[in-house]
Amino acid sequence: MDNQVLQAIYEMQKEMKEDFKSVNERLDTINKTLTRIEENDPEKVISMLKLINKKH
Repeated sequence: MDNQVLQAIYEMQKEMKEDFKSVNERLDTINKTLTRIEENDPEKVISMLKLINKKH
């Protein structure tokens, strides 16, 4: 029984690591995209930030 619980915890941790890895990859892509936009067109960034702020 204890072994099954430990195995379930191990599997859950493994899945969580994969999920975090996936989220981190997406955030990295977003950051790279924002950096590229900022470098190429800062006015677009300001406009997008204003829209985001209006929604919150």
